[in-house]
Amino acid sequence: MLPTSRLGTLLIVTLLGTAVAVCAQEPRTHGTAAGLPATIHQLPLVESVGGDTAAGAIDRLHGTAVAPVTSAVGLYGSHGLQATLYLSRYASDEDADAALTAMAARLSEGTPEFGHHETQQIVNTEVHRVFGLRQVHYVFLRERDLLWLAVPLQLARVGLADLLDVPADSVPPLEVPPGR
Repeated sequence: MLPTSRLGTLLIVTLLGTAVAVCAQEPRTHGTAAGLPATIHQLPLVESVGGDTAAGAIDRLHGTAVAPVTSAVGLYGSHGLQATLYLSRYASDEDADAALTAMAARLSEGTPEFGHHETQQIVNTEVHRVFGLRQVHYVFLRERDLLWLAVPLQLARVGLADLLDVPADSVPPLEVPPGR
């Protein structure tokens, strides 16, 4: 469960993303944000952080040190829509898989912020989905990268399909649970 202070931090990051999406003309990068795509389904990358800065932000959201130093956070936005992509690059595929397994176990228990965990097989990728904070959240691996996509409902399927490089109809339709 995320304490209120971490929920507040997450909300501040989300609000910051909205402000940046409205105001930014060119992406602003702080640190090395390698591995982030330039767009997520037509939403341009408007700000990113990498390295220790990104790892610290991810750790603060979790309330403990979970992110490897090679991490990045990207804020994407346009026309009032926004998405956030968190990327953690682990030393090996096995380390990334262990991190995803631990995260999936926590997500399956539910938290006040995230609920309705479901695992989906999309083409050749196992994807974990939860709802919360007025967004759809997808967590999955790409080799040794663990990715967490927080995206608005109307862009969920196409945004995930874009990251997985699969057709949008490969992503199962969403049934939004009540209260999420």
